[in-house]
Amino acid sequence: VLWYSPVALYAYTYCGINEVWTDCKGCELSCGQDENTPCPLVCGPPSCECVAGRGLRRNAQGACVPLSQCGPTAPMNCGPNMEYSTCGTACPEKCTDGGMPGPCTMQCVAGCFCKQGYVLQWEQGPCVPRALCPGEKFFAYERNAMNL
Repeated sequence: VLWYSPVALYAYTYCGINEVWTDCKGCELSCGQDENTPCPLVCGPPSCECVAGRGLRRNAQGACVPLSQCGPTAPMNCGPNMEYSTCGTACPEKCTDGGMPGPCTMQCVAGCFCKQGYVLQWEQGPCVPRALCPGEKFFAYERNAMNL
């Protein structure tokens, strides 16, 4: 019997070019990081990651690109409600986490991140206020019930 998580299956369909869905996200490299960047052997939350073994890096716009397309002159055009950081989280908040993200590594990742008060609506954006996330009223009720 095969079991499919609707969330995992749904998110899988939205992985970008040069990305694959994984249930155990490792330490993918960002532009500006080299192969010697330390990586703890801990599973990150399920999500899309750059295809391994192709020398890909995640750029500031969140795309998986060849190392040759990284560089100091690469544009840092972030989307609406986003800002660039040289040391952002490896596990940004998303609507799908219901305000209760799973375990995350403490590594720095360079790239575009949602501004304070915003979360990723989908795996790669756009950034929206958490109140606009589908099911947020249910998640807020669930969080409040857990804090009683």
